[in-house]
Amino acid sequence: MANLPGPTLETDGEGVPLVYARALQIYDYMLANVEDSVFENDYQQYKGRITDEVHSELGITPSQYSRSMELLKSVIAVQQVGRSNEGSQWILLYRPTVEDFEAVREERFRKRKRPSKQDIQQQRIADITQVLQAHEDRISELERLYGQD
Repeated sequence: MANLPGPTLETDGEGVPLVYARALQIYDYMLANVEDSVFENDYQQYKGRITDEVHSELGITPSQYSRSMELLKSVIAVQQVGRSNEGSQWILLYRPTVEDFEAVREERFRKRKRPSKQDIQQQRIADITQVLQAHEDRISELERLYGQD
C-alpha cells in the first residue's frame, strides 16, 4: 500500500485499513444475499435491512456501517435504487479494491488541503500585481486620452 497523505488508518492483520475491510465485508454480505431478480443491465440487486443485518451478522456498528457505505458509494460500487418498509434496495455495480478506496481518499485529501503560508503569500503577491497592472493600464489610457507622455 502506498503512503497516502492524511491520518494513518488502523489496519487489519493483513495491512488493509479496517474501514476498507469493513466496506468490503458489507459488499460481500450484500452480494451473498442478492435477490434472484436482476436489476437492469444484469447488475445484482440486494434488498433488505442492511444496517440491521450487518450489525447482527457481522458485528459492524451503525457508525462503522455509515462510513463503510459512504466509501462504497464514493467509489461507485453500489447505488441505492429504492427504499420501503421492507428495507432498502441496492444494485451492486462492482467489488472495489483497496486501490479504488485509496484513490478516492487521496483525491478528497488533495481537495481539502489547506494552503501553506508560502502559497498564501504568493497568491497575495499575484493579486497585488494584478491590481497594480490594472492601475497602470488605466493611467496609460488616461495619458493617451489627454495627450501626456
